[in-house]
Amino acid sequence: MGQGGHPAERQTSRDVVHRAESGERSVVARSGQATLERSSSCVRVDASTLLERWHHLPYVDPVRLRSDIDAVMDPTL
Repeated sequence: MGQGGHPAERQTSRDVVHRAESGERSVVARSGQATLERSSSCVRVDASTLLERWHHLPYVDPVRLRSDIDAVMDPTL
């Protein structure tokens, strides 16, 4: 895929992406109507915290999960 558009537009796009990655709230609009809002509320946690949280997740029966998924999706996909 080529680098289309004016160089200043590409720089502006890069700036918007960097600002969003850093957690700044951003809104995308089409014809004056907001179509997407993004804000980063991601809080970084260490591995031990993730493991502690993982131990508190409920048990998921894999056979029942597969059955539920197959009931709503084409199993040949």
